[in-house]
Amino acid sequence: MLNKSHPPISRPFVSILAVLSLSALLNPEAQAALIPLGDAADYAVLYEGTGGHNLSITNVTINGNVGVGGTGVVQYSGPGTINGRVDFSAANGGQFHNTNGSNVGPVSSPIQ
Repeated sequence: MLNKSHPPISRPFVSILAVLSLSALLNPEAQAALIPLGDAADYAVLYEGTGGHNLSITNVTINGNVGVGGTGVVQYSGPGTINGRVDFSAANGGQFHNTNGSNVGPVSSPIQ
């Protein structure tokens, strides 16, 4: 039995749908170009902590280095693993806080 509650599909709509379908098939596949990252390529996480803001690391595994800019503070509350370094752009003491004895890493000691 036909459902007569819906209006029939108009010919212009069908034509537009056909053109869109064909154009989707004829367009070349999109490709991403490589962007040169320079020194940033050495980091899995980059954080700009201007104004003393906190980077909270919790319930995560980071396979790479963490870079913290400005006067940012790292709160490593875990549980977590950092398989890399934590590097700070400012040599301020007290920017790294590990509050979970079960945390693993970082592989080099940050400024305490």
